[in-house]
Amino acid sequence: MNCTINLAAVHSKQDFYALLEHTLPFSEYFGHNLDALYDVLTDMHEPVHITFMHCNVAHTHLNEYFTKIQQTFADATQNGSAVTAEWQYI
Repeated sequence: MNCTINLAAVHSKQDFYALLEHTLPFSEYFGHNLDALYDVLTDMHEPVHITFMHCNVAHTHLNEYFTKIQQTFADATQNGSAVTAEWQYI
């Protein structure tokens, strides 16, 4: 599965997690934090490639938290998640 997530309207953590929940098959018990994100990503066994567009907007509003989100995706992928992410700053 390939999907594109447009981050142009992300101004808060809640916005980011709402987009993920709307796009990906997350369970209803998903918590809106980095630990829950990691758990969900490492539980996904079907290959998923996510292209995040307009990362510059989300990065501006979320600052260091956005970097932590990116690191969470990288850590999950390193630890066997079938999810890969591409981050486009346009």
